[in-house]
Amino acid sequence: MPATILLPPSTNVFVTALTNAADLQKVSITVPGSSPISWQGTGEGNNQIGSTFVVTPSGSQDIQATVDVQHSSDGGKTWQESALLPGGCTIGTMNLQVLLSEDQVDRDYNDAVIQFLWWVALS
Repeated sequence: MPATILLPPSTNVFVTALTNAADLQKVSITVPGSSPISWQGTGEGNNQIGSTFVVTPSGSQDIQATVDVQHSSDGGKTWQESALLPGGCTIGTMNLQVLLSEDQVDRDYNDAVIQFLWWVALS
């Protein structure tokens, strides 16, 4: 089942996805006001399968980004939903939201790692 990540409005957000899995990982990200993002890849050692910047729409409400992660053990012929585990932190002006996924092979929750990173001014 897809996860929702809350992002601030009018903000330049860096998005990246990494893999740590033998199975093929597919990451789909929808941020309102931006083109849909879709990355696929495999590999161990934090193999980067995609990165981009998105600018969230203006407004007074947080923006709901949707992230779906699926995995395939047959090279993409069939896909299964991955288990997702969200988390994040704020350090000073830096904000990081992370979504970890598990393809049910080894239960390490690092098969696909999606990161949303942005900075805000201190108030």
